Amino acid sequence: MKNLSVCFLNSWTGFDWNDNFIYHTLSTEYNVEINQENPDIVICNNTNYSPDNGVTDRYRGKAKIIHWHCESFDTTGLPDYNKCDYSISSCKHEHEKNVRIPLWSFYIQWFESQPQYNPVRNQAYLVSLEQIEKKYPPHKKPKFCCLLTNNGNGFKSEGYPPFLEWSQKQGLVTESRGKAFRNMPPIGDNGFNELSKMQYVKDFKFNLAYDNSDNRGWITEKMIHPMVVGTIPIYWGAVDVAEEFNKHAFLDIRDFENLDALHDRVLQIHNDDSLFFEMQTQPCFPDGKIPECGTPEYIIEELKRIVEA
Repeated sequence: MKNLSVCFLNSWTGFDWNDNFIYHTLSTEYNVEINQENPDIVICNNTNYSPDNGVTDRYRGKAKIIHWHCESFDTTGLPDYNKCDYSISSCKHEHEKNVRIPLWSFYIQWFESQPQYNPVRNQAYLVSLEQIEKKYPPHKKPKFCCLLTNNGNGFKSEGYPPFLEWSQKQGLVTESRGKAFRNMPPIGDNGFNELSKMQYVKDFKFNLAYDNSDNRGWITEKMIHPMVVGTIPIYWGAVDVAEEFNKHAFLDIRDFENLDALHDRVLQIHNDDSLFFEMQTQPCFPDGKIPECGTPEYIIEELKRIVEA
């Protein structure tokens, strides 16, 4: 294997330089060394609130500078190739200098070397390949619906309150335990983390899973976490979500004429076990196959394309 020295900059709290999807994927083809002083490539998380911060000036001509747009383009803006050589994005961005890594793929335990859970690391690999590939038998859920969100961005501010009000009128309890729209005590001492979220969501028939943006390709863990525990996501977000996730396994708000039509469908499924079980036992991905675009085998070839350019 070739040697490759890598430096991660502007990382978020809990990001582990030696234990993340990019590091492990690169390690399938390279002997990867973390080296901040003399790296071959610099991967700089880049958003409006975490900008370049002098990375270009410091490393230009010494290393390949890769801006990592992990969040949606609404938050990060499009890659600026005057400040970086290449980019990694979670959204779709058709450009020869860009590699897309779907955000949902970061939450899967692809590699044996990845421990499933580390309380100080973000993200956690709580979704196993076995969970994705296994078809669980239909099973009832003790609770109706939940939501866990710490902000009211985008469609959330429009979509959540009507659902909460509607379900209450139906005599159904939609539990909200995040910082936004909270109607019950939070989970744990600090709100919730990924492990407590998964353990909580599995008791519900439905999970309101609204992303912060509808950018193409920006599909987060909000889809995959409920699906693998037999909970149906009620989703708003990427307009092309059905290209990567099985449209028969979740409810996409865009498929409905209005919120009343969505609410009617949710109530119909809630009252008919056969409808619920049919959706619950659907595979996460179309035809039961993980989309190639999210697999390490595909992404390493894309990363090699820019690393070795």
